[in-house]
Amino acid sequence: MTFLENNNIKVLRKKYKITQQELADYLGYTREGYAKNELNNTFSIDILLRLCLLFNVNIFYLLGINNDIVPLHDKEKFNIIRKYHIKVNKYEEVVKKINKNFE
Repeated sequence: MTFLENNNIKVLRKKYKITQQELADYLGYTREGYAKNELNNTFSIDILLRLCLLFNVNIFYLLGINNDIVPLHDKEKFNIIRKYHIKVNKYEEVVKKINKNFE
């Protein structure tokens, strides 16, 4: 588990109006399990990479190393999807909600 020095994940979740339950479903958590990790700012590296993909930010932003949001390149997105066998339909479902709420 990686301890984060910031709450950028919560900030992004609220910015895009995603509930803890929706994010938990995307990540394969229970809502209670996700809420505990968000509250304690502790996430495994594979979860952080999935969140990078979802929010299209680099891991340095999530870790609080860099406060500038730098989008992922297509190759980075592809590598994360392939490495972690992310269900593309679940990813696309959550991304559509982000895009809808961002407009």
